[in-house]
Amino acid sequence: MKQVIIILILSLFTLPIAEAQDSTPPVLVDIQFNPSQITPLESFEVIVTATDDVSGLKNIELHITNPEGDQTFFVNYNIDSWTSLGDDKYSYSTSIENEFALAGEWYVVIASLKDNADNTNTQIFNASNSPGTFTLNNVNSDSTPPVLVDIQFNPSQITPLESFEVIVTATDDVSGLKNIELHITNPEGDQTFFVNYNIDSWTSLGDDKYSYSTSIENEFALAGEWYVVIASLKDNADNTNTQVFNASNSPGTFELCNPCDDEISSNDVIILNGDVVVSKANGFIMKSEQNGKCYRFKIIDAAVQLEEVNCN
Repeated sequence: MKQVIIILILSLFTLPIAEAQDSTPPVLVDIQFNPSQITPLESFEVIVTATDDVSGLKNIELHITNPEGDQTFFVNYNIDSWTSLGDDKYSYSTSIENEFALAGEWYVVIASLKDNADNTNTQIFNASNSPGTFTLNNVNSDSTPPVLVDIQFNPSQITPLESFEVIVTATDDVSGLKNIELHITNPEGDQTFFVNYNIDSWTSLGDDKYSYSTSIENEFALAGEWYVVIASLKDNADNTNTQVFNASNSPGTFELCNPCDDEISSNDVIILNGDVVVSKANGFIMKSEQNGKCYRFKIIDAAVQLEEVNCN
């Protein structure tokens, strides 16, 4: 009985131990690069000195930009991916994989530290007050975006579902083209067709010309003159040239018709099951007088194929 009373008395005087609270974000002390002069594809060390009062560092994120500010290199990793050097210093080995990266002094433009209590300290810098810089030496440096010369469509008169060629003429001085992106809109501007592919998907025709075979799959697309409204070219150094056009100054147009009457001659007329139809009108829909059904015509390898469709 005495033991029970003693235990009860002790429990009354036992106070809960308060857990440590952490409301203070980490503090950035210093950023260094070793070596301070590097080349693309060469490993180097990023060394960050930072402190946190209670919970400890959780993540270090750095945005490092080139002298022009148009190429950015990221170091963003959990603290477990960094090597502790002691004295609140952390090291991470990395490299710039863009072999055409711009030469000159690169600098930390954003540094963001997070601790295990999710307190965050994010700072933004410029070239004059950045806490960390390095010099990139690169004889293959490329800072000039590609140049758009011309856009053509072959044929220049097409119908929906019919393949046609997009032919782009463009030049780049050093690193070469990486991607071609086109936005092509209809006369009303409310239907847009996209051609956006890596250069490996295009066929090189020589003389800086690149061809891509495509089609407009919207069988109800608006007839009339379609035009390139946006053309964006990117090179292998990630320099980008984006231009916006209107119907009057577009570098490339084609006529969408369904069917294209001026392509039809007497030699293109055939008779099928007693109905007179046009064989070259790829996508042309007609209603049979014999059975009342509707068919869409497809020209595949010079042969006519019929696809039954809803007459509505």
